[in-house]
Amino acid sequence: MSIACHFSKKISFLITLSILFLTGITSCRRLELPANAQQSTTSPANLVYSPYQSVVQLGQAGSASAPSVNNGGEPVVYSISAGSSTGISIDASTGVISWTDAVPAGTYHLTVVATNSIGSASCTYTIIVQSTGGGAGSLSNLTYTPDSASVYHGSSGMSQTPMITGTPSSYSISGAPAGVSINAATGVISWSNSVDYGNYSFSVTASNSTGSASTVYKLVIKLNPDDYLTPRYTVSVTSNVAYGPTSGSFHLVDVYSPVGDNHTKRPAFMFLHGGGFQSSGTKTESYVVEFCTYMAKCGYVAFAPNYNEGNGHTLPQNLAAAKDADLCLQWIRNNGATYQYDPTYLFVGGGSAGAHLACNFNFFDGSSNYGGYQMNLTNIIAFADCWGSSPDRDR
Repeated sequence: MSIACHFSKKISFLITLSILFLTGITSCRRLELPANAQQSTTSPANLVYSPYQSVVQLGQAGSASAPSVNNGGEPVVYSISAGSSTGISIDASTGVISWTDAVPAGTYHLTVVATNSIGSASCTYTIIVQSTGGGAGSLSNLTYTPDSASVYHGSSGMSQTPMITGTPSSYSISGAPAGVSINAATGVISWSNSVDYGNYSFSVTASNSTGSASTVYKLVIKLNPDDYLTPRYTVSVTSNVAYGPTSGSFHLVDVYSPVGDNHTKRPAFMFLHGGGFQSSGTKTESYVVEFCTYMAKCGYVAFAPNYNEGNGHTLPQNLAAAKDADLCLQWIRNNGATYQYDPTYLFVGGGSAGAHLACNFNFFDGSSNYGGYQMNLTNIIAFADCWGSSPDRDR
């Protein structure tokens, strides 16, 4: 059976399993308590204001929308931890926050608490009162809490409203990637689902007529596994690229790249061929080509190297092969910019003797059997023993 068939059957199985699971949930009968049964009270949960902030001009009174909350089975009482002395108050029964026209210019981060007889839930609401004409007074202490975000690729989101001493007239960012923007009035940073993988640090500046204050915000866009489950690209192959210094066929690798993928930081996959460590094994075996082609269609950059072989299953031969695999993976770490992948996302696998080699590669412990040799496992996310086993004498 082909490797692609194995993959398609696995994916079909997972999809079918998910459908059955969801169908089972929706088809279950809902258990209902008798009308006269008393439901137990729990603590409030999921207290949320939408929107979670208001931006107003100095001298402008107003109020927020009522929050949503899971009250735990009985009415809750709302309170705020600060703000009453500045003209800001809350309706204890509805949670509606109000402010008078006498509230001074500034940024007010209010902690709202909803309480019942069992416990409480809390959230933050922000009121930004802007001075007419751009605010007076010097600016300092510009701070985001938290000052970073880490999300999967394909997810949009936004930061919290920053805290600052003084009243800014506007916010701006510099050094941010495409797809990241800032609300000039509130300082809230937003990012779209199109931002590519990467670790980004950019400067945020708040300004008014008297000066400015700056801080750094960090955004990490992580590789999303969901992006690499479905074949969607065509594939180009670059054959016989040298990854080592010696002559001959051992230090050559074929590179399979997805065509039409606009990502510049993709995962990399090294697949090791089989052949019993005899001279018959090669990176051009049909299953190697099929496997690497499939992975590239899913968005990986796949690498199929040759490695030292010819003496069969012996400890010296296994060590020589493992050293070549280590050499090739180090070459892969150094060539991410050339083939547009992220060398911090490395996957290793193999079939038959290649699976044996992948196992030994990932579990070398520097034992005397291999002369104390240590592998470089930096940034290896996972390895796959696709099929095959090792003789006891060199496992």
